[in-house]
Amino acid sequence: MIPEAKNRIVLDVRPTLAQKLDPFKEIMETVGKLGPEESLQLITPFEPVPLYSVMQSKGYICRTERISSNEVHSYFEPAQDIKLPNQLETATEEKLYDDETFTAVLKEFKGQLQEIDVRDLEMPQPMLTILAALEQLPEDHALLVHHKKVPLFLLPELNARDFEYLIYNKEKIDLLIFKK
Repeated sequence: MIPEAKNRIVLDVRPTLAQKLDPFKEIMETVGKLGPEESLQLITPFEPVPLYSVMQSKGYICRTERISSNEVHSYFEPAQDIKLPNQLETATEEKLYDDETFTAVLKEFKGQLQEIDVRDLEMPQPMLTILAALEQLPEDHALLVHHKKVPLFLLPELNARDFEYLIYNKEKIDLLIFKK
């Protein structure tokens, strides 16, 4: 459970969606009114994955909590307190594995491995595709992702969702993602 915050604005768009209306304008108007220290708690019946890149471009990070099958709380927090991309690059060095180690961990998931290739997708599709695949990933399985670069904005989201990841090769990126 994500703790309460003093400066959090709550917006429940389920009634808007129930009327078959698009809540995007309502969400953006609310975001436009947020102060520099305020965050948004968005309540929806599903995970609002397409909104992540929009909010990221506005300087927010997202953490998501599934309350029930038809209630999801997404918390958009100002990004000033998270690692910046150059700090993330340094952090990825710790997750960069050689061929032998990566292959050994990969073998642990033999028969329990799903694989996707996002190298040819335009931004933000790689992140959205990976997050959607992880939503469907069985608990004891791993996801092998072929990517063209280290997805720096995805890594904090993986940590927030309790996923572990390994990165293989700095040029041709393979990520192995699994539950902690």
